[in-house]
Amino acid sequence: CDVIGVNQVVYAEDLNEAVGIAHEQNIENQVIENLAGRAVSLGIVLHFLHELLSGQIMDFDPHTSTTASVVGDAIIPLTAAHACAFATMVNEGKPCAPDAMVSHAWDNKFVHMVAAIIAHFAGDRYYFAFVPRLSSARNVRQLMYDLGPALLEKTVWLCIFGVNQHISIC
Repeated sequence: CDVIGVNQVVYAEDLNEAVGIAHEQNIENQVIENLAGRAVSLGIVLHFLHELLSGQIMDFDPHTSTTASVVGDAIIPLTAAHACAFATMVNEGKPCAPDAMVSHAWDNKFVHMVAAIIAHFAGDRYYFAFVPRLSSARNVRQLMYDLGPALLEKTVWLCIFGVNQHISIC
């Protein structure tokens, strides 16, 4: 009896085993689809950065704050009441498919990661030109205006936003 799952074929000894395997794979597929639908828009990322720079969430320094510190000091506290992923909270539980997926380094400066995302969507090969524009809340507001609605609507999947940090740090 063949059971077809995500890019694999599993052989079962009998029908009961096949049903069990299919059920497990169905659950895995649901988890994958759920996670894949947890993107956030560039506008949300920049609004979040604006709040960080405004001091509304944590003691954020654009020159030294790392991705790890933003997760520990901002994302986890912000989502604690809901015990959910940041993307789930800001998207009000609605799925949001990504235009891009980003990998990050925990010790990297958070602003550098955001600059790289902007550069990607703006079609710029280099992120460093965007870093100074992410140094203050006022600069971020101006950058959002300059980027325009089309770029702000682009969506990105990033584990710090897509994974429920209350269950597992990615």
